[in-house]
Amino acid sequence: MSNLDTLRNNLVTAFYDNSVLLNVALNIEKFLSEDAILYPYKGWEEGELISGPFIKRYFVSIILRFSYEDMPDPEGAKVLKEFGISVKYKKVKEKEIDEDESSKQNKEVTKSVYVWYVQLDIPHALVTDQRQAEQLKDIEDMIDIEAIENVADETDGGENFGDFDANNDFGSDDFGGPSPNFGGDIGGGTPETP
Repeated sequence: MSNLDTLRNNLVTAFYDNSVLLNVALNIEKFLSEDAILYPYKGWEEGELISGPFIKRYFVSIILRFSYEDMPDPEGAKVLKEFGISVKYKKVKEKEIDEDESSKQNKEVTKSVYVWYVQLDIPHALVTDQRQAEQLKDIEDMIDIEAIENVADETDGGENFGDFDANNDFGSDDFGGPSPNFGGDIGGGTPETP
């Protein structure tokens, strides 16, 4: 199973186990489509939620995945910034199954492809109602996020694509285009140009 499949399965399990997270994710979708009117901007409708929502004290964070060719239009990010949303881009190299080569060789063959990960830090007020805000505070008080991240780092060698340190892994809010240094691949280093 690929890392992306693992991320998808973990996300489905998290939504199944916690209806509050599912409601927040649906509210984010509603906000992006109806309030921010983001989807007319090129590429934004192609985003796939791969991680989150992560509930923080003042923000709800999600990570969207886009194919390299479908990088979301930075003009859409400017619209989000007007709502107080932080948008961070990161170019990531992923492995995926090469269907053509796999069928020719009768075994699973992988290839490396570049994709965009876009982290959105959305103020609570934009995506939660009062009842959800109270439930989120209760969840936040019960969960020690740092302890969970430390366990994840210890068990998978820090290779889990779902764990991000927003301050270190993503580019800036500079909407003149992404910064030339994206902070490297998930494992660190500088990604090669495609």
